[in-house]
Amino acid sequence: MSGWIVRPAVVLLLSTAVGAGQERSGVLRVTLDETTCRAVDEIGTYRVTTQPNASGGRNIGKTQIGQVVVNADCVWTIGDLAPGEYEVWFQHAGMKLAVRPLTIAAGERAEVALTNDVVVTGAVLMNGAPFRGVAVEFSQQLGSHRQLTETVTDATGNYQALLADEGPFTVVFWREKAVVLGQDQEGTAHRGVNRSDWLLDGGTLKVMPAGWGHKEPILLLIEQKGARPRTGRVLGVGVQADAHRLPLTLVGLAFGTYEMRWMTEDHPVPVSETVTVTIDAENREPSLELAVVAPQSR
Repeated sequence: MSGWIVRPAVVLLLSTAVGAGQERSGVLRVTLDETTCRAVDEIGTYRVTTQPNASGGRNIGKTQIGQVVVNADCVWTIGDLAPGEYEVWFQHAGMKLAVRPLTIAAGERAEVALTNDVVVTGAVLMNGAPFRGVAVEFSQQLGSHRQLTETVTDATGNYQALLADEGPFTVVFWREKAVVLGQDQEGTAHRGVNRSDWLLDGGTLKVMPAGWGHKEPILLLIEQKGARPRTGRVLGVGVQADAHRLPLTLVGLAFGTYEMRWMTEDHPVPVSETVTVTIDAENREPSLELAVVAPQSR
């Protein structure tokens, strides 16, 4: 890709902070090696809080507590951190490159070291053509934390990423903030350079919210039926009240059968019937109108 964005790998080490002043608060120290120091221009730290909601799910809040421009020393320290869950975001030109979650206990110091030991490079093709501008998100379970590394394909569908560590990973593809449903992949990376090409087959779905008055945002809830547990998932794609780019277009959906309906966005309530559509080699670009009606009773 023009101007490769190198994705940093992160190794998290926890050690006990010394000194009476650190008995109740924690310290985070981030260091970058020569390669990743050139790739990352900003580092942000976020406090993560989780609360149950009325629907039985969880609301996750993230509050920024620090942001710094990477300097020539390639080292950053932030202190007086309350015990709890945190995320460190590594960014380049305003784009999030990688997210590393961590837990800081009372009196602990977290040291996050960025290295470039595990490289994954390759291409993403959709129906045999370069899948350009798609985000490739690698997820690895390291201990109790899930480590994320994200990159974006260039005009020729190529990408390059540096993972947090060697071992198994899963890959999810995103296009314009919406997951490319049903296209999850798995792989294993070793130290050094790894080649992983992703050859995807799928279609494009266009859905027009017929009769929608643009008075409040709505959400298209879409589920792939009969999919393997690894790839099957429910996707919600929001449409703002002032949206003008309609119909809603989802690119790269895996072949299969999908159920969908419109929902209210803030407190999910159905505002349409449930319809079914199939995407396959003979029907790669289905288009439909799905009427938006008054909220149904729960």
